[in-house]
Amino acid sequence: MVQLDLPIDLQRFLNRDALMALRPRMAERAQEIYDAWHQDENGLDPELGSGGICQDIAAGISEVLADAGAEKTGTSHDEEINHVATLVRALDGIFLVDIPPSIYEQGRGYVWRKIPNVDFVPADIAIERLDADPAAFSLYAG
Repeated sequence: MVQLDLPIDLQRFLNRDALMALRPRMAERAQEIYDAWHQDENGLDPELGSGGICQDIAAGISEVLADAGAEKTGTSHDEEINHVATLVRALDGIFLVDIPPSIYEQGRGYVWRKIPNVDFVPADIAIERLDADPAAFSLYAG
């Protein structure tokens, strides 16, 4: 487990404040994933083909949350643009944690192009409460 520099009460329980405090680490993890993504001049990556990295960023955010003690994480899929984001159950509800794809990639469906020279900052991490009831997690997890 990664030790985070959070007040002791936030290390034991995740809530919205803890999620906000984790934004710098989530941005760092997203940066690692983005920096490892290589597309050629035709927009192809050896592993992902013409696909984007939203699913990898969502997985990276989930790793950070799990390291911080999140009891339950999952993914949310936006079928309209084919985008994956992270869901987390916290003490004060169900939250969607995401970096909007328009920050780091352009496209739609299964064809995405890397936006060059992106540097993620904590403010890029969007945290939205979907439900005040933590027990409602299964209604949102995909």
